[in-house]
Amino acid sequence: GNENFRDKGLEFLGKIYVKRGKENSKLQDDIIDNFGWSFVPHSILGPYCASDAVLTLELFEKLLPDFRCYE
Repeated sequence: GNENFRDKGLEFLGKIYVKRGKENSKLQDDIIDNFGWSFVPHSILGPYCASDAVLTLELFEKLLPDFRCYE
């Protein structure tokens, strides 16, 4: 890992380490921009949240070896 990165967010780190960011649909972004998160239907929000969890796991698996030296 690199503690000097300007951003520690999932989107940024996913792009750096696992070569992909979060999975937002255009429809989701439009709803959020115009009405806010509370108006995003569960049918859109569920897969978005699940993809965040998968990206978090992929990032963890990628970075874990960097932390083994501290055991």
